[in-house]
Amino acid sequence: MSSLSAEARPKEDENIVETFDEYGDRFADYGFLRRVEVLRQNGNAAFQIGNYQAAIKEYDSALDRLLTVAFDKSIVIGKRKWDDVVVTRSSLHLNKSTCLLKLQLWDESAKAALECLHGSVQETLLYSDPSVRAKVRQAQQSHRASILVEDKLPTALRAKAWFRLAKCYLHLEVFDKAWEAFKKSASLTPDAAASSAALAELRASLERLRRKQACREQKRFAGFFDKLQDQGGYADAKDKARARWNNLSLEEKRRCLEELDDSGDEDSAALGGCAAANLNPPHSTEAGPTFEELMQASADAIGRCH
Repeated sequence: MSSLSAEARPKEDENIVETFDEYGDRFADYGFLRRVEVLRQNGNAAFQIGNYQAAIKEYDSALDRLLTVAFDKSIVIGKRKWDDVVVTRSSLHLNKSTCLLKLQLWDESAKAALECLHGSVQETLLYSDPSVRAKVRQAQQSHRASILVEDKLPTALRAKAWFRLAKCYLHLEVFDKAWEAFKKSASLTPDAAASSAALAELRASLERLRRKQACREQKRFAGFFDKLQDQGGYADAKDKARARWNNLSLEEKRRCLEELDDSGDEDSAALGGCAAANLNPPHSTEAGPTFEELMQASADAIGRCH
């Protein structure tokens, strides 16, 4: 973020002093941005000694001050200074994400990285306030600007945020999201040795995750397909049911269909009695046909009679 100092210039009325930022735009923040910078530095100092909880507290306090800057109607900030505020806000979210990653809070770290790129829900809700929307419109009147937070950020900051997201999703074992975040980070990362090495390491980890999930899926369905194959498959089961039906006498077929017809919605109970008494060969341990298989076999038999 640019320097927070402002130049004071007297107006025609000597009792009123207008201040301007380093870009020459009107500026009045009542010291909020200076306090944000102090809190950010305090958070960085806490992070350096490994006190991540304290660092998160400092970053959250700084983010709260920036919400006031956006909401307070009396604060005046030009468009170029507002762009600096957006970058500072996203940097604070990403710093918070780093702390949460160190604490192995993967979900929360991913959320903070997304807030770096897109803003938080609280920040988004602020833009429903008419005064905030008017302030943003006024700041952007003389400049072409994107409404997307990510488009306002430096490339390096965007690359770090997507890289952080990829690592979080890797820990959460959400391969698809991790891979998409990795690709975005790689597309934004300059071809430097350090960044290339980090991306290569992350890609190798993602490939291990992909193989692990593929193996897990294979084991998950292996038993199902083995069982289906042992039973001869669905088509073979229908053929067996049809063969058992064909082996019944006309009297046995008539009695079984009457039982099914009288059962109403009690299909399973009627079928169980009929199958046990009539459909299985003597000394057979094979289960009787299902209701659907029996009705299909009956329809096929009736069709052949005609």
